[in-house]
Amino acid sequence: MQFHGSAVGGTPPYTFTWDFGDGTFNVEGQNPTHKYIEPGTYTVKLTVTDSNYDVATDTTEAVIDEPKPLQVNADASDSNVEIGEPISFTGTATGGIRPYEFIWDFGDGTTAVESRNAVHIYEEKGRYTVTLTVTDHEGSTATDAIHVTVKEQGKEAVIGEIQGGFGVKVTITAGDEPVDWTITLRGRVFLGGQSSGTIPANTAETVKMPFSLGIGRVDITVTANHVTKEAEAFMLGPLILNLKETS
Repeated sequence: MQFHGSAVGGTPPYTFTWDFGDGTFNVEGQNPTHKYIEPGTYTVKLTVTDSNYDVATDTTEAVIDEPKPLQVNADASDSNVEIGEPISFTGTATGGIRPYEFIWDFGDGTTAVESRNAVHIYEEKGRYTVTLTVTDHEGSTATDAIHVTVKEQGKEAVIGEIQGGFGVKVTITAGDEPVDWTITLRGRVFLGGQSSGTIPANTAETVKMPFSLGIGRVDITVTANHVTKEAEAFMLGPLILNLKETS
């Protein structure tokens, strides 16, 4: 707690002496700080002595409340991640007596991290209990825990070789999730030009562009969720000729 003293009159300079009412006295200084150990109401006395040894006093009360219990909250940017995906952890604390010390235990046997906020990457799948322990200035502790589920990295869809001939066909292999696929023709296309569908997870299908007509150079784009492959070809009626993949 910060105290402020002032004096007027008499003959400067002044000597300021404080009695904080808790057994601590004869503390000199115009604006001292003092820390009370126990809650309560204390009578604080300031004695000012000028250079002629004239003395004046004043008193005030310092009311010290019982500290609120230390409370902790742990939060994560995501509680369901894949192996190798970073997670940001954020800790907050209230009550107790500042300053606080934050320690994170990520539940996977790695070294605990002393920081209010932390980033962690899990190397193995599983369900982990992440514990945040906060210690205040007086040594009081409080904890909070959250759970993180880590799964194996998902498999992306795979687009096979784009083939021409009578229309466009391509084999697409789905990963851990169903695949929404699209085949698009751009250029001198007169009929048709796009086809789409869905492939169940963990399966492979050869998909085709339905009947279409065109003449001249065309660009072909195949998408499977977030995966894309492109090609160029010459279209002669329903035939896709001289097909060459470009990506």
